[in-house]
Amino acid sequence: MINPTKYFSIFGNKATNYQGLAPSTRDVNNNYLSFSTGRGTDVGVKFFLSAIGSPARLTIFNTEQDNISVGMNNYNEIKLNQ
Repeated sequence: MINPTKYFSIFGNKATNYQGLAPSTRDVNNNYLSFSTGRGTDVGVKFFLSAIGSPARLTIFNTEQDNISVGMNNYNEIKLNQ
């Protein structure tokens, strides 16, 4: 975080995440999915509105994830018609 003035701040953040999946999590071809991983980035500014003295924040963010399962009927896997 950078504070050029008492009433104005600039911030940024980068993050990675990891989530282990349940052993039964499969794709539409009945193959096991790899663990879910992701990346996130956010930047923004924080400032005080002088008229009312309350803080305001503007943030832009981007999130990407790999190996996401899509649930159906409260299940993590998609059942194949057999």
